[in-house]
Amino acid sequence: MGAIISVVAKIIGYTIYYVALFAKWFYLTFLPFVIQYIALPMFVLGILIAVGFAGGTLIFTIFFFVFMYFFIRETIFKTPPTYK
Repeated sequence: MGAIISVVAKIIGYTIYYVALFAKWFYLTFLPFVIQYIALPMFVLGILIAVGFAGGTLIFTIFFFVFMYFFIRETIFKTPPTYK
C-alpha cells in the first residue's frame, strides 16, 4: 500500500515540477519575447494606421466643406435671378 502512495506522490510531484518549469519558461522567456518583438510593433503600426485613417477622414471632410462652400457661393449667390 505504501508503494502505491509513493508512486502517486512522485507522479503528482513531477507533474507539479514540470508545470512550474513550463510556467517559468513561459512567463520569463516566451511571453517577453512575444511582447517585445510582436505585440509592441503591431501596437505601434495600429496607432499609425488609426492616425492615417483619421487624417484621411479629416482631409476629406475639409475638402468637402471647401468644395461645398465654393459650389454654393458660385451657384446661389452669383446666379442672376430669372423673372417669369
